[in-house]
Amino acid sequence: SLPKNVGSDLDGSYGQIAGSDSKGAEIFAAQAKELGFDGTSAYASESYDAAALIMLAMQAANSTDPAEYGSKIMDVANAPGEVINPGDLGKALDLIKAGKDVDYQG
Repeated sequence: SLPKNVGSDLDGSYGQIAGSDSKGAEIFAAQAKELGFDGTSAYASESYDAAALIMLAMQAANSTDPAEYGSKIMDVANAPGEVINPGDLGKALDLIKAGKDVDYQG
């Protein structure tokens, strides 16, 4: 373990880990629990959100080329658009395909 290997040099140290108490985080944690894994574990929801944003940006750009979809990430992650939470990705893909804006809130 880190404390065992580093010893007293860690005394007084602080650490942090990403996390959120957002509605999206609650939805993700509940869905993860239904699927049999801990959605509150380190970086689980952040990894899901990152993959979701890349997927939605690809759909918005109609491309899998990062040079094409990179500029779309902020578009699908912000207003205006229909609010999208974890579990609504299929709906989001359909909306984007139909030319509608989405606002992924993860």
